[in-house]
Amino acid sequence: MMFRFVSVRAALIVLVLVGARPILAQSCVGDCAGRGSVSISDLILAVNIALDRINLDQCPSLGPAPVTVSRLIISVNNALHGCPPTPTASETATASATATPSVPLGTATDTATATETPTPTVTPTEIVSTWIEDTYRVGDNNCPTIISTGLQQALRNTTMTFVVHQFGSVAVLETEKGDMLPATIDPDGTLHGTIVIHDDAFGCDYVLTLSSSIDLSSSPATSDYDAHLVIPICSTIGSVDCMGKMTSRWTRATPTATPVPSP
Repeated sequence: MMFRFVSVRAALIVLVLVGARPILAQSCVGDCAGRGSVSISDLILAVNIALDRINLDQCPSLGPAPVTVSRLIISVNNALHGCPPTPTASETATASATATPSVPLGTATDTATATETPTPTVTPTEIVSTWIEDTYRVGDNNCPTIISTGLQQALRNTTMTFVVHQFGSVAVLETEKGDMLPATIDPDGTLHGTIVIHDDAFGCDYVLTLSSSIDLSSSPATSDYDAHLVIPICSTIGSVDCMGKMTSRWTRATPTATPVPSP
């Protein structure tokens, strides 16, 4: 969309801060409620924390600030395949000498000690595709004419590029500015996402909620938006609370989606 998003901090190298405690052995990355699993609501919360919209203390399992793309990917992995078991300290076997009765020759047997083989963690495949969004059209709405007309004019020549990172039924949309937006994908390839935008226009603050549905199984695809605009108070147009429809065209920029092993 043409709306301004709050940028994710670019300093990804902060993950290697001197003295930062490793958290993978202490908690499940992305499990904000401490329930032992990562839910879709946890993933959305994690993205909002990465965008600095919510305080990091709402999800300590994400580790030290800033929350990076790699942390979001680990959270998605945990949501899809469960939290890894928490490692425990290995027990040290203490050898003790004990007297054993003599055993006649030829009757001694070797006792095999069973050792546990750790179950390998299944890492989901990341599917990456790039899409161009354009041809925006404002549909039926009950917004003031100045808003609907102005929006259509502003969108006339607007083009946006999105990189879709898909991990099974969960996806993250990366914008041109590096913002990360959470979404889900149905088995048939339909992507669903909700964006809440706080910005200003016409000299007035507004809150715009966009719920989108896009069938990414084919290209070009039509994105259907349900929009809800709230302007609490504005000296130029008064207060506004309106809803409407909007569509756009999504065209795949890459010939096919590219599988990328998750880190």
